[in-house]
Amino acid sequence: MGPAKLRMEEKGAILALFREGLSKREVARRTRRSAKCVRNVIKATSAHGGVIQKRKQGSGRKRKTGQRTDMLLRREVLKNPFITAKELKGMHRDVLGDVAVRTLQQRLQKDFKLPCRRAAHKPLLTEKMRKQRLDFCGRYKHWTSADWRKVVFSDESAFKTISKGQRTVRRPVGANRFDSKYTVKTVKFPAGVMVWGCFSGEKGSGGLYFLDKNMNMNAALYMNVLTDHMLPFYESHENAHFLQDGAPCHRAKRVMEWLTENNVSLIEWPGHSPDLNPIENLWNELKRKIGKLSVNTVGAITEKLRVLWDETDLDYFKKLSDSMPSRINAVLNVKGEMTKY
Repeated sequence: MGPAKLRMEEKGAILALFREGLSKREVARRTRRSAKCVRNVIKATSAHGGVIQKRKQGSGRKRKTGQRTDMLLRREVLKNPFITAKELKGMHRDVLGDVAVRTLQQRLQKDFKLPCRRAAHKPLLTEKMRKQRLDFCGRYKHWTSADWRKVVFSDESAFKTISKGQRTVRRPVGANRFDSKYTVKTVKFPAGVMVWGCFSGEKGSGGLYFLDKNMNMNAALYMNVLTDHMLPFYESHENAHFLQDGAPCHRAKRVMEWLTENNVSLIEWPGHSPDLNPIENLWNELKRKIGKLSVNTVGAITEKLRVLWDETDLDYFKKLSDSMPSRINAVLNVKGEMTKY
């Protein structure tokens, strides 16, 4: 590794500490620079009457890539954000043959400000889906937060005894990565429970229903859930609306007839739009909390989930429903594509 390239303020900090009477070793420790680096700064400054010296123009090792090559690299990455430094080198061996992959990575991250990030996972949308999303947002773009607080948001979600989420571990240097105490335990088919729930920004948490083991939601069961768990909550509001996704059991003819017969004002859902249903954020928050607890059985998950559901503060539900105008504007701004929500 070549000599450190210090900024003027870094050199000033080194000299200030040294002039306070600290040893060169202590100055190196505090500034996180090598002892040799500290000695060189002090020596060069002393040789010029105590004046901090600027780095000479053109000094240091010559760059491996020139301006034209840098422009080529930047253009390729902006055209294909998923390309790796190794793939870049393979595509342009004629100009990058003697450039290390690590050098390319540093060029992308430090010089071009294009750091590598974990890509977000979002549903693939067709032109028809994007149009449906735009139509929905155009229809409700004038609704205020007060309007959305009267909406009963609903959905189903699965909770597993073993989470597949990313976990981090603090492992000592040199320790075996595969030591049992440093690994996340997994099973091929973790036990879990499917739950249906609803909420509104005005009233908070509504009904919560747990499906029995090996049971799938069908139209008949869904009508029972709506009758016992949704309708009483819905009727506690004035001028309420009901939102559900486009699952087949939700759109069954007899379910739609039941909603009409019970005077439920249904919001037409565009489908493939988890970013437009804030209950998805609620499920994710509950899964995050469940993941921190020791729950190894379906019974334990069910019990903990009931407690967390009842403990969720009304302000949190208001925050979720109040986000709808921003969600709608975000979809309109990106012409129907998926958003950050």
